Amino acid sequence: MKNADQEHEAYIYFDTATESEIFIQSNFSWIEPKELKKISNDLNQLLGGQDYLNKLILKDDNDFWTWNEQSFHSYRIESTIPKGVFPNFDLRLFFKETIKGTFLTAHKEINTSAFKKYFEAFGLVELDTEKLFEYSPTVKILNDFVDQVNVQLGDKVFYVVSFNPSGFWGIGNFKLLTEEQQQQLNSYGLIN
Repeated sequence: MKNADQEHEAYIYFDTATESEIFIQSNFSWIEPKELKKISNDLNQLLGGQDYLNKLILKDDNDFWTWNEQSFHSYRIESTIPKGVFPNFDLRLFFKETIKGTFLTAHKEINTSAFKKYFEAFGLVELDTEKLFEYSPTVKILNDFVDQVNVQLGDKVFYVVSFNPSGFWGIGNFKLLTEEQQQQLNSYGLIN
């Protein structure tokens, strides 16, 4: 995917001779520094199976771009994902059904009272969220907010995740993730 400046939002690096040591480098504006982060030992592990070449598409693939456009303009979470999307399922569905303790929302309709209740469930009752929701918050603004909450708690408790191309976003609790889920989300490049 590309940002408004036509820069790729992430790059995957690997040794083409060995197809091993897979790294991702994010170009998202809210992630600094833009370091290489190891996400897999090899392409088979990353793409889930021996036949990974069948998961790759041409950059002008019609099915992919139709899905991309529909995802951007629709609240509907699709259960059928085109070839070329990694992982090959909608991560919003994965978070909704699998990841416990997650606040998940569309970027256009944010339930601010549910957002406050989410943090209240963790004992955080005096959060100032009024300014946060004056306008639809960007992921950078949400990330700064969660960083401030984590500093107040003295621990990296919460994380922010953004789902392209839909604009949905979520906040989750690291402590409620299993070790397997942490590895999965790390390999998808969603959390550090």
